[in-house]
This record gives sequence, C-alpha cells and structure tokens, in this order.
Amino acid sequence: IIKLIELNFFYSLLLFSFFIFFYSALSLPGMLIFIVFAGYVFGLFWGFLICVISATLGSFCFFIVSQHVLSKYFSRIYSKYSNQINLYIKKSTFEYLIIFRIIPGPPLMLQNFFLSMLKISNYKFIFSTFIGLFPVMFFSIYLGNKIKDLGTISNISSSDIFTWDLILTIMLFISVLVVMILLKNKSN
Repeated sequence: IIKLIELNFFYSLLLFSFFIFFYSALSLPGMLIFIVFAGYVFGLFWGFLICVISATLGSFCFFIVSQHVLSKYFSRIYSKYSNQINLYIKKSTFEYLIIFRIIPGPPLMLQNFFLSMLKISNYKFIFSTFIGLFPVMFFSIYLGNKIKDLGTISNISSSDIFTWDLILTIMLFISVLVVMILLKNKSN
C-alpha cells in the first residue's frame, strides 16, 4: 500500500481527503486511526493539511443536516435544550466551541450532534471546528509520522510522543481561551 501511495502521491492524497471528508460527514467512530495512518503515509505537513480541512468540512455537512433534521423531527426537545445551552454560552460562544472541540473524548458524532443544537453561524462552526480539531489532529498526525518506520515502533516510548512542548502548547492554548472567556464575562 505504501509503495502504491508513493507512486500516486497526489491522487492518493485526494482520494484520502475525500475518504476523511465522508467519514467525518457521517461522524463514524474510529477516525483517529485513519488520522494516525495519514501521518504515517503522507507525512506531517500533507497529512495534517488534508485531515484537518477534510474533517472540518465533513463535520460541517453533518452539522447542517443534523440542524435541519433535529429541528424538524424533535422540535420540542430540540428547542428546550437549545435555548438553555445558548443562554449559558451566549457571551463567549466562540471560545466555548473551541474548548468543546479540543477536549478529546467525546466522539465526533456527539460533538457535531450537540453543536447542531446551538444557534451559531456557519462561520463560527467552521472556524471553531478547524481551530478546535487542530491540536488533536496535529498530535495524531505527529504520532503517525513518528512510527513511520515499523522497526522503531518497539523503540518509541511515551516520552517521545508526549513531549513537553506539545503538552505546554495545548495547555497554553486552553489557558488563552479560558482567559478570553473570563475577560468577556467580566466586561459584560
């Protein structure tokens, strides 16, 4: 497979980006496995670029479809929870959306489903998804890139993957968002 991808690199890149787009549009579980694979076969730059853009656009498609389906078929439940959540995050919507995306754990389907209940603009959804997926995608691509040589998998330790600069960057990113939320709440 690796040789085939190397021979048809840009065709493979395009095909894989469509795959990630549809996979995230359906919000299927296990996408991180494919993201790590992208780092393994396409490298850090191309793997990251195609995965973050394709996953953002695929999530946006799920968001649009989910918004219309939920509001149409579950209007009473949808409006009740939607109004409560929108009231709570009204002052710092953008920051909360990014933090919600950064936190690893909730599957993409649940994230997209809950975000579709909010009254947010398409621009805010796309931009916050892009920024929020950035750290997890980068980490996964980085991991795939680190294990490129099958012989070195047994030699990789957690300290090679969880480097201090990676951890500090994510913590700094979250801290900046929390400070922005606190400043907005204080000024309002």
